[in-house]
Amino acid sequence: MGEASSLQSTFKQYEAEGLVVFQLLAENSQQQTPSADELAQWADQSGQTHPVVADAGWSVSNRFEKDYGIPTFSLLAPGMEVVAVDDWSSESMIPEVLPEGFELPVQE
Repeated sequence: MGEASSLQSTFKQYEAEGLVVFQLLAENSQQQTPSADELAQWADQSGQTHPVVADAGWSVSNRFEKDYGIPTFSLLAPGMEVVAVDDWSSESMIPEVLPEGFELPVQE
């Protein structure tokens, strides 16, 4: 779960500046699409506070996959512009693509 903790750390670092993270899980331990309960349990166990969603049949993940190794990291800018595909080094590009003038809503 090293990648998960790294992703969570990156999310927390840039969350207030507008970074949005969606983590896709395609399979559970039985190689089936994970249920909502399994996704919630995985997120809780790995300390994820961003959305973790099922990717049935790898239908989304495979669109952004170059070498079919997992996990993978892709970076999209505001407007859904694809900045980097299947590239963990793109993490350093995050500050460049954050939305300008973003303010995290105050929760009361």
